[in-house]
Order: sequence, then C-alpha cells, then structure tokens
Amino acid sequence: MLKRYVACLVVLMPVLLAGPAHAADSRWIRSPGSPGDWYDQGNWDLGVPGDWDDAHVDNGGIAHISYGTCEANVFVGYDGTGAVHQTGGTVNPTWHIQLGQNAGSSGQYLFDGGIISGAHSNIYVGWYGHGEFVQDGGSIQSLNMLSVSRDDGSTGVYDLKSGSIESRLVKIGQHGTGQFAHTGGSFNCPDRFYLATEIDADGRYDLSGTGVLTTVTEFVGSEGLGRFRQDGGTHSISSELTLGRDGGARGEYVITGGSLDATSLRVASSGNAMFKVSGPLAAISVDTYVQASGGELISDITRGGISTIETGLVATFDGMWEVLDNGAGIGRFDVLAANGGITGNFDSVTLPGADWSWGIDTAPGGDTLWVVHVPEPATVGLLCLGAVGIVSRRRKGAVR
Repeated sequence: MLKRYVACLVVLMPVLLAGPAHAADSRWIRSPGSPGDWYDQGNWDLGVPGDWDDAHVDNGGIAHISYGTCEANVFVGYDGTGAVHQTGGTVNPTWHIQLGQNAGSSGQYLFDGGIISGAHSNIYVGWYGHGEFVQDGGSIQSLNMLSVSRDDGSTGVYDLKSGSIESRLVKIGQHGTGQFAHTGGSFNCPDRFYLATEIDADGRYDLSGTGVLTTVTEFVGSEGLGRFRQDGGTHSISSELTLGRDGGARGEYVITGGSLDATSLRVASSGNAMFKVSGPLAAISVDTYVQASGGELISDITRGGISTIETGLVATFDGMWEVLDNGAGIGRFDVLAANGGITGNFDSVTLPGADWSWGIDTAPGGDTLWVVHVPEPATVGLLCLGAVGIVSRRRKGAVR
C-alpha cells in the first residue's frame, strides 16, 4: 500500500508543482467604437477571463475595469492595438501585464484608481512593440518587476502623475527605448533600479513637481545610455547611485531643482558619466562623492548662483570638471563641500574665461571646492562707465 502511495506521488508531483493548467485565450470582441465592461460576458469570445487565462485586448477596443478582481494575464495590443482603463477594482495577474507584445503592435493602460498587485507579477510596457502606461491615481503594490521597453526595437512610455508604485526591480530601457515621466505620486523600488539595462538600450527618467522616488541601488546607464533629469521632486537612494556602470555605458544626471539624497554618488565606474548641477534651486546631499577617470562634473552657474554638493564624508576627484557661465554674477561660488576632505585631482578643468579661477580650501571641518568670477580691470572700467552713463541719462530725463 505504501509503495502504491509513493508511486502515485511521484507521478502527480510534476502536476502539483506546475500549478493549474493554462485554461484559455479569451479575446475582446466588443466594437472599438465605445468602451465596455471587463466583466460583461458578451465582450469576450470565450467569456470573461479567469485565473491563469490570457486576456487579449487587441482589436482597437477599450476594456473598462471599475470593480471586481481580475486574475488573468493581460495582453493589451498583441498584434494590433488596444487599451485598458482601470478606475477601480483589483488586477492581480498570474504572471504579467504586457503592453505592445509584437513588433508593430501598440497597447495602452490608463490607471486612475484601484489596485494592481502580485509578488510574482511583472508589468511590461512595450515588449517588441509600443506600450504606454498612464497612472493618475491608484496603487501598484508588491510588484516583482516593472520593465519599460523590454526587447530590441521596442518603445515604452510611463507617465506617473499621482498614486503609488512599489516594484522590487525596475528597468527603464531594458533592451529598447524607455521613458518615465514622474510629476507626482510616489515610486518605491526596494531592490535594484536600472536606466538602460543592456547594451544599445536607451532609458530616460524625468522627475519634477511633487514626485517622490525612493530606491536602494540605482544605475543610470548600466550598459547602455541612461539619462536622469531632475527639475523638482524628491529622490532618495539608501545605498549607491552609479552613473555609467559598465564599459561602453553612458550615464547622465542633470539636476536643476528638488532634492537628491544618496549614501554614495559614483560618477563613472567602468563607463562614462556626467553629473551636471544647474542653478541654485536644488538640495544635494551625499555621504561620499566618487568621480572616476571617465566622469565629468559640470557646474552651470546661473544668475542666482549654484547649488553646493554637500558631502558628509569624503569626495574623490578624477576625470574632468567644466564650469559654465550662464549669467553668473561676480563673486565666489562653492561647488562642493566635503566634511571628510577632498582627495584626488581632476585630469582637466575648463573655466568660462580668463576672469575665472578655482581652488580648494582645506580646514579641520572639511574641504571646499570653489570657483571665483572676478572681471579683469578693463572690464570693470567699462562696467563703471556704463553705470555712469545710465545715471547720466536718468538725470537728464529727470530734468526734462
């Protein structure tokens, strides 16, 4: 009897481990002229998709989810086009939501409310085709991975206006061209965050407004071209932010506003990288700043000055430093302050003109990298004559 029981378990074990068998591919058949209810049996050729089913919205139609729980895999734009609009309810796919599956296809997901969840689930915005995900509310919870532009030739766009996302892994521009616009809401990545994951990939992230991005380990330009622009919002990295990780990679970070806080900022690892600070409106705080030979620091000094990179520990310099005069006034501008001191040397320093100079102040409380703009005497004289002329014209005008 025991032998028969064991033999039965051996036969059934692969089936038990595999889980439920794939049930069906159900396709959206409602006319593209108007949106339809996801849970209306008549909108599907094989009925409403259930657990482990594959739901295809591929005829140019729009499926609307406002209540209930969907546990099917969702394909929007498999060979053609399609859209899903979720305003409520819960979508908990068995494995994935895929937008723009094959080359030439296009899928759109409008997420305004409700929940998307699944610890083993992935969202692919553009597999071989084009995908677009627009979030203006709702909550994406405990996702395994968010990929924007999954494969070669694909394009993907994600627009986060409000709501929240939590995804263990994030790949913007995994193999193709991916863009993420973040103007509001919160985005939490508790593991690894990549821009331009693979060679020839192009990944871009734009953070502005009231958006909040929180990551642990972040790579801007992992193997391809990664670009991060921050004009506002809050960006926090609890471990390391690396620009230009692998050989052949390029990572660029431009900050004009908002706050950036990282344990470590590495400008170029084995690849090339650029970190640009423009104007005085950003708050930048890191524990360590490390710039390798393939890295470049660009200080774009505007009329209001420039934000100082506040470094709690040590800053290490290599590579290039370029200072831009974008309406800068006369005086001294502190570019970086390191409480633990500054080590290393730049390979090259480019200043806007002969009336600019730079240096490093050393003190027991830390070192400061600075640049000074002091016009040449002839220029000062011309400025004084110009001022006298303006006063003279004003006085003549007053007499009249």
